[in-house]
Amino acid sequence: MASVAERTMGATEFKAKCLQIADELASGALASVTVTKRGKPVMIARPAVPPDRSRAFGMLKHRLTPAEAGALVEEASKPLYTDEEVDRAERLMVLRTERMLRAGPGDK
Repeated sequence: MASVAERTMGATEFKAKCLQIADELASGALASVTVTKRGKPVMIARPAVPPDRSRAFGMLKHRLTPAEAGALVEEASKPLYTDEEVDRAERLMVLRTERMLRAGPGDK
C-alpha cells in the first residue's frame, strides 16, 4: 500500500491552492498539510472525519440511572397545561375575538 503524503507549504501557496488541497485531502491523496508563515507552523489541515452516527442511538445509556430515565419519561408525558388552564385560555380567546368583531374598523 502506498504511503499517504504529508506536505508543508507557506500560507501564500496554501491560499492559492486551497480548493485543490481540500480535494486531495478528501480523496486521501494527502494525509495532512502544515501551513507556515515565515517558516513557523500556523495550522495543520487534515481531512474531516465524519461523525459515527451508528452509535447515536443509546449514547446516553450509561449516563442516566434507570430512576433518572424513568423520571424524565414521566415528566415528558405530563400535559403542559391543566384542563382548567386550557378552558380559561379558550374562553379568553373567544371573548377577545367577539370584542374585535364588535369593534368597527379603526376602533381598539
